[in-house]
Amino acid sequence: MRMAEADESGKALPLSTKNRILDVAARLFARTGIDAVSMQEIMREAGVNVAAINYHFGSKENLVSAMADREAPQVAEHRLTLLSQCADGPGRPPLIEQIVEAFVRPTFLDRGQHGSIYGRRTMAILNFQGGETYSRIYNLHFLAVDRRFIQALVAALPGIPLDAIHWRYASLIAAVMYAITGGIRIRHLSKGLYDPTDIERAVREIVSFQSAAFRAEVSDGLNVEALKSGKEGGGPSPPELLFHQR
Repeated sequence: MRMAEADESGKALPLSTKNRILDVAARLFARTGIDAVSMQEIMREAGVNVAAINYHFGSKENLVSAMADREAPQVAEHRLTLLSQCADGPGRPPLIEQIVEAFVRPTFLDRGQHGSIYGRRTMAILNFQGGETYSRIYNLHFLAVDRRFIQALVAALPGIPLDAIHWRYASLIAAVMYAITGGIRIRHLSKGLYDPTDIERAVREIVSFQSAAFRAEVSDGLNVEALKSGKEGGGPSPPELLFHQR
């Protein structure tokens, strides 16, 4: 069990009832989804009664909102801290890689007193679901942060149009959200070669690919007919490419 506080002698004290409920709820939500988890299941796993749930939250919607309010500031503040440290200089990674990693890494790390990877996954589920709760959380904690990242990317990529940077930023968000939720489909497909629980590998792969994507030249579009006839690229089109274009 994670310990949250300590008394004057330094002896650890157990988590408060409220944070224990939030931790249990985050773990259950991350495993099976928010809608699939009942309040009764949360009470049973947390070892509390309905009075405790009602006292601290009152409803499942309020519980989800409280968990998001606990997790979101930690991620947002960590991203801004890392972004403020990004700079060109000898011995440092390229600036784009630094900016992308400043966005990616806080999603996977448990830096807070109570936050957890389960809470991050629940945030990702909320993102996919949308709705009023996530809209409120996003506007309160992430909108200003995203604007700072866009500004940093625009400054670092003077040759890339603003609309392309926004599209590529959306791709970065999607990659992080998919990885943090576990990527079940790709885990099965790869027979274990893809393992998002390997945090350093996940960060490294996402940063590498998304940084290259941000630098890519802007294309006017794919000439499908030319690809089919083999006029572009000096040869016939890969069969798998044509298959997906049909």
